Amino acid sequence: MIRVNKFRAYDTEKNIIYPVTALYDDGTCRVQDDARNLQLHYSKCNIMQFINRFDINGKEVFECDIFKQEVLMVPDGGNRYNNGTYWITCVCVVVFDADESKFCGKYEFTRLNKKSSDIDYSKFTNRRGFVALDSKIEVIGNIYENEDLLK
Repeated sequence: MIRVNKFRAYDTEKNIIYPVTALYDDGTCRVQDDARNLQLHYSKCNIMQFINRFDINGKEVFECDIFKQEVLMVPDGGNRYNNGTYWITCVCVVVFDADESKFCGKYEFTRLNKKSSDIDYSKFTNRRGFVALDSKIEVIGNIYENEDLLK
């Protein structure tokens, strides 16, 4: 597969995400706003990289996108043999894991979709970790325009 270098920028002053058409060494980037090009300084925007994947709806996946993922968890103080394991839907954010040199999904237990009445969620505390980005993810927003999804 050919690697596509594509970026988008979140303008922190206007609260708008633009497609990036060029990145420059002088600390600026050119973005497309309707029919005109704008120049943004890196100090006034957040750059997000396309991770060369698409979600289940064919949408491009970028750094800082939010998606839901099933995560296998074991209750506090237990192990998978005597306490069982549970697939729990977590809200994840696409991040770059420098240790692994790859993009992955980062989750925290506080961001759960507590839809099952069969699970005692009080037994799962302080959980955070990383999940692989597979072909079954669905992007539901990003951290800049949909901050409410992270609460």
